[in-house]
Amino acid sequence: MEPLTVDDLIAVFRATVSPDYYAGIVGQANGQGLDPYHAAAAMLARAADAVNTTIEAYFILPSSWQTAPPGAGAAYATGAVQVTRSGSVSFDLVIPRGTLFVEDQLGPDGVTRDGAIFASTEDVTMAAGSTAPVSVPVRCTRVGYQGNVPAEQIARFVTLGTATVPVASIASNVITDTGVPDRFSRAMVGRYVLIEGGANAGVYAQIAEVNPGGTAGTDTATVTGPTLTDGSAVAALVLEWGDLGLTVTQPAAMTGGTHAWLDVAANERRLGRQLSESDDALRYRIVQVQDVVTPGAINRIAARALTPLGVPWKIVETRGVLRGFVLDHDAMDTGDVCNDGAVLVSEAQSVRFFVICVGIGTMLGDFGFFMDATDLPGGMVNALDAEVPLGNFLDGYPVPYYTAVSVLWQTVNQARADGVAFEIHPDADL
Repeated sequence: MEPLTVDDLIAVFRATVSPDYYAGIVGQANGQGLDPYHAAAAMLARAADAVNTTIEAYFILPSSWQTAPPGAGAAYATGAVQVTRSGSVSFDLVIPRGTLFVEDQLGPDGVTRDGAIFASTEDVTMAAGSTAPVSVPVRCTRVGYQGNVPAEQIARFVTLGTATVPVASIASNVITDTGVPDRFSRAMVGRYVLIEGGANAGVYAQIAEVNPGGTAGTDTATVTGPTLTDGSAVAALVLEWGDLGLTVTQPAAMTGGTHAWLDVAANERRLGRQLSESDDALRYRIVQVQDVVTPGAINRIAARALTPLGVPWKIVETRGVLRGFVLDHDAMDTGDVCNDGAVLVSEAQSVRFFVICVGIGTMLGDFGFFMDATDLPGGMVNALDAEVPLGNFLDGYPVPYYTAVSVLWQTVNQARADGVAFEIHPDADL
């Protein structure tokens, strides 16, 4: 159902008081007498919307009457702000990745406070000579709904503080301070300085790197932009973005921020999100009756994890092909666990143990050159290689393959019966 709106609440107010009383309120000051009631209704409607969003986020799958999104994983709100330049346009101005913007939140007392903070996600250049606004993509610095800010709420940069750094010398676009506060710090990287005094007076430059010299020494800042004249200056003023004549607007709402309600629902069922598992896959897994313990369940888990990736596999059980005895009194205690099954098994493995044999498959990463294989005639192994099965040091590491095997291990480990052991073995013959 839809949450109550302001109009719904005002209608309730009108229906529960005398018409004469209501008419008197509305008639005051051309309707302004209703303002306090309208303000209260607006706050209640906002609370109703928040409650509706939170409660329905506990839905694992959407229902036909649901009016808010179902539970999802944690996500950052994203969008874009526009930055316009009205100050000096004599140089290319770079707004670096990670620049911070802040939402203006109007409190119930009428005071504006800092709200959600957003960071730019890429470098954006404002060309010299141009005052045209540029679009800066941003992402909220925290996951969750609070980042879904309505349009026109982000109107300024985060205040970072200014500094007046005394300058000892300038050489090859490296500015050295005097060792006396204010001094350069790494927190200033990406910000602009205005140079005062000397041959470079009035020049704007951007700090690219800061090398602190320690408490007793001097610090240096390497700057980009115009080529500076070697010599001295009085000071380098570290500026706020507003000091450069930059203004911020937010044409459209920020969207996509969600809390991790789906993960909460999964954890309540002891079904944590697996490596790289999507929201849809986690939803499906949560609502299914647990398919665990039985050999059939283990086969289905392996099929879901490996078959779509083109990786062959098979499961070998102790009571099937594996032939070891409890005390290892078996003349056939030799061979390959994934093929002839004639292997040593422990007392625990002899009854409650299985092996998942996993082939190499295709399109799942670099497994190395053939001459590094450890099972070739003559033992043609690179002397510098670590003898790791299917993935050797000099030839790259098959990350997608081992990621799939890792997911398989985690899933099977959760589904196996208590007291049942298992292993995963690579099998190049599959």
